[in-house]
Amino acid sequence: MRKFRLLSLLVLAIAFISVNCTKEGPEGPAGVAGVQGPAGPVGPTSTVPGPAGPTGPAGATGATGPAGTANVIYSAWTPFLLANWSAGTINIFGKTARQYSAPAPGITATMLSQGAILVYFQGGGSPGTIRTLPYTTFNFTQAVNQYIEPSFIPGTIQINFYNLDNNVDPGTFTGSPGPPVTGNQYRYVLIPGGVAGGRGTGPYMGHTEQELKSMPYRDVCRLLNIAE
Repeated sequence: MRKFRLLSLLVLAIAFISVNCTKEGPEGPAGVAGVQGPAGPVGPTSTVPGPAGPTGPAGATGATGPAGTANVIYSAWTPFLLANWSAGTINIFGKTARQYSAPAPGITATMLSQGAILVYFQGGGSPGTIRTLPYTTFNFTQAVNQYIEPSFIPGTIQINFYNLDNNVDPGTFTGSPGPPVTGNQYRYVLIPGGVAGGRGTGPYMGHTEQELKSMPYRDVCRLLNIAE
């Protein structure tokens, strides 16, 4: 009887231990977060560019800027040719004169009424010295002062040449075609008008026609961005 009781207690103990070992208890609370470890080394930079993003929308059209100097017309240095002089003398307001006809197709009726026309002269006796017409020079052969002035008609610059001190035939002069052009030569610059009144941001570049004619030749070239 005693053995049976001991056996029963042993079976009960084993059963109790088995139940307690297999039964899962409730989950405990989360522990405190640990300290963050150090950052790892930076990986190699890729040499392959990423795909291009989409094209953005077109911006608004800006305001139209002031007229520039792209419409300025200018000639090359051109020699005086004997064939272009008047065959004999002509009368210009009572003066015995010769007249040279220089073709200038850019001179239109609009240019004559609204634009500025500059004409330059380079004498064969003083190459590199550039003068704005009209110009007075002294002729040592005739011992007189002579006057060279331009006048204009559509398509042509007429260069008038006469003596100031007497009414004798002033003669003619010529140059030599090049390159390089040598001797007596001329050049013209045509500047269309843009703003009534002659000042401001027009093709006159903030100057009146008279101010342009008073400028040294090289200053005009720099102002209008034209080759000398």
